[in-house]
Formats: sequence, structure tokens, C-alpha cells
Amino acid sequence: MFQNTQTMKDKELHSAYQETNFRVLLSKEKYLDINIDKYQPELEINLKGLKSWAFITAHNPDSELYDIAINKVRNLQLEEDLKNLNLKYLQAVGISKDEKWKEESFFIINCSLSQALKLSKKYGQLAFVFGEVRDKAQLIYP
Repeated sequence: MFQNTQTMKDKELHSAYQETNFRVLLSKEKYLDINIDKYQPELEINLKGLKSWAFITAHNPDSELYDIAINKVRNLQLEEDLKNLNLKYLQAVGISKDEKWKEESFFIINCSLSQALKLSKKYGQLAFVFGEVRDKAQLIYP
């Protein structure tokens, strides 16, 4: 019985992740939306020199809802890690399909898959989005 409940929860989470709108904030007036399993040529057009990227948050580890103040502190810690690793990033936000929730996030420029895996594990993320030039955005489960 437990396994069936866990499998249902996993399927629901996967569906929610797949349907999330991953928004990269290029400026106050301009943004790009990333969709899972789709090629994102607009990223390459707007971000010269882009080779790979990751979309990661520190909000709501293990997909459990945390207080907004705790999430803000966690994201500040993630931002500090990005600075210490000399990784360039843009502010980003993950928005649910029904727009009932959103998570402040980071679009990390030229982040390797191994770096993204380490960061996502450190901040308890069940999944993150990763992409490379001329390839589809992928949902990665660490």
C-alpha cells in the first residue's frame, strides 16, 4: 500500500514539475520562459557565449512547503554559493501551471551538470532543469 501511495505522489510531482513555467528574468521588462523537453533558441540569442545552464531554487526542499522567510534565507545561501563558485546567474522564478504558487530561482549560466547536481542535492531539491546549447531543456532528478 505504501509503495502505491509513494508512486502516486511521485507521478503527481513529476507532472507538476513538467507543467511548471520556468521563467528567466533578462531585465525588468524582458523574460524568457523555458519549457521541459523543448529546445530554447531564445536563450542562445539573448545570452551570448551560453554553453550550458541550470535552473535551480533552494525553496521548499523535498517539495515540502516551507515558510516564505525560510525560503528567502535558503535562496540567499544558494546565491552566496553561486558567487563563491564564480558562477554567473540571472534571477528566475518557477510558476505553477495554475499560478497558485511560485518559487524564486536562479538561472545559472554555463553551469555544468555536476555542479548543478551538487547544488540541487545540497538544497534538498528533488528535481531541477538543465540544458545545453542546441539541445532540449531536461528535468533532472538528482
